[in-house]
Amino acid sequence: PILVTDPRGLRYRDMFPGIAVEELTSAAPMHGGLAALLGGVKMMAAAAQAVGLVRKWRPSAVVGFGGYPSLPTGIAARLM
Repeated sequence: PILVTDPRGLRYRDMFPGIAVEELTSAAPMHGGLAALLGGVKMMAAAAQAVGLVRKWRPSAVVGFGGYPSLPTGIAARLM
């Protein structure tokens, strides 16, 4: 098993002994001009990281719990 999270979820890593933890760029949606552009760039970076993680770990199943890392990870898993 592996837990994929953004920086906010790293504080819970000790709750999952024996499970690898990987961090994705935080891709929370942002609103307004430059913030929206930055949010889009972060989402694309998270998607690229997620593709790399799916290639690295080759999971047989991916389960998302609705956090920001769920979207890029789920999309990467679906595409691959």
